[in-house]
Order: sequence, then structure tokens, then C-alpha cells
Amino acid sequence: MTLKNRQEATAWPTRLYLVGVDGKVVYRAGLGPFGFKPSELDGAIKEYLDRVTNIHLFIQ
Repeated sequence: MTLKNRQEATAWPTRLYLVGVDGKVVYRAGLGPFGFKPSELDGAIKEYLDRVTNIHLFIQ
């Protein structure tokens, strides 16, 4: 296997992000697969939506 083939076959770490409507990262999971905890992402989504909804209701 050549160096080029090895680079093409190399696996990169996986990480999931939650990005807000403003383009800022709201949540960054640990490196996968072991650093990704679905319950943490679920909590971050709920917290973010609560925050965005409350701000939206306050502005109206």
C-alpha cells in the first residue's frame, strides 16, 4: 500500500456538533464513537430550543 492509499484509508475522528441559528457552536460532543453521548446531545438540543423559544417569545 502506498502512502497516498494509506492517507485515503485513514479514518478521521468523528464528532457531532449542534450549531445555533446564529452559526455558533452550541454543543460539541467528544470524539467518537466513545465520546458521543446521545443523552448529552438530547439535553443540549432541548436546552437550546428552550432558550431560543424564550428569547423569541420575549421579543414579540
